[in-house]
Amino acid sequence: MKKLKCVFIIIFLIIAFTTVVSISKCQENELGSVAQGIIDEIETSGNDECMVELKTVTNFEWDRAIIASADFFAMGYSSETLEDIWKIEYDPQSDFRSRILFVKDNKVVYEESYVASVEESAKFNISVSPSLDYYCILPYDDSFVFVTKEKHKSSTCYSLIIYPEDKMN
Repeated sequence: MKKLKCVFIIIFLIIAFTTVVSISKCQENELGSVAQGIIDEIETSGNDECMVELKTVTNFEWDRAIIASADFFAMGYSSETLEDIWKIEYDPQSDFRSRILFVKDNKVVYEESYVASVEESAKFNISVSPSLDYYCILPYDDSFVFVTKEKHKSSTCYSLIIYPEDKMN
């Protein structure tokens, strides 16, 4: 009887562990509305690359977007340094993720972060040229971003790419 009870406990623990891991993986791969909007735009275009206007994939007001790679955040800037650079209050996260910050009146009004991975499991990522560190976009002047779609064996990955303009032409 005790062996049967131990077997049931072990099976229960295995099922519980598997469920927790599955739920956390789903949450990790969940995309925000901006990333999903960008993906929808490239899918609608019918091409594997296109320019997407950020103001068309946002449903909130913003006066600038800051796009920064995981490498930029990995440099370990303090919130004070980022406040000096970007003129906003921002507490940087220690995880290795790329981010898009939407700012209105010098306050972050919306943020999305993406796993920094070139693995096939990363559905959406950001690639920022190392020569830029980060990139600021205004909603009406230059709000276009370049996006590519790559098909892998079992999935599709979308990359928002920010490079100096002379490298993109």
